[in-house]
Amino acid sequence: GLYQALFRQRAINKVYEAIAPWTQAHRWPLLRSNRIGPSTAHFMQQVELPHTGHETEWVNAITHIDCLERLGTHQGTEWARYRLQPITGQRHQLRVHMAALGLPICNDGIYPTLTPEGSTNWEKPLQLLAQQLAFTHPTTGQSMQWHSTFALELT
Repeated sequence: GLYQALFRQRAINKVYEAIAPWTQAHRWPLLRSNRIGPSTAHFMQQVELPHTGHETEWVNAITHIDCLERLGTHQGTEWARYRLQPITGQRHQLRVHMAALGLPICNDGIYPTLTPEGSTNWEKPLQLLAQQLAFTHPTTGQSMQWHSTFALELT
C-alpha cells in the first residue's frame, strides 16, 4: 500500500525513452496536459478528449516530452529518440500523447492504427523503454533509483 500511495501522490519519477518520427513542428521540450479516456473506435484504444471547460477536473494526463537526438532516416522516415516523463499514469498515456502529436512510437500496433489480431510482427517490438524509476523509500527515507541497461533500436 505504501508503494501504491507513492504513485497516487505522484512521488515516483518515471523516465521513458521512445523512438518516433522526427518533426520540426514542435518546440522541445514540451508539456502535454489534457484528458485521456476510452476511444469509441475500439476497446484497446484510448484518446485525448475535448476540453469540458473545467480545467482542474479535466486534466488527468500530463507528460513532459523532449527530443534527445535525431537518428536519421530509416525506411523512408526520419526518426528521433525522445525522453518521456509521465507525471500521471493513465492507460497508454505515452503512446496516446505521442500519436496525438503526430509522432506515433515506432512499431506501435495500437496507435494510431490498431493492428488486426494475429498480424503482429514480434520481430519488431514497440520502441518504448522504461529507462529510469526513482523515489524516496516510504519507510526508510532512502533515495531509490533504477536504470535500464537496455537500449532502443530502429527495426
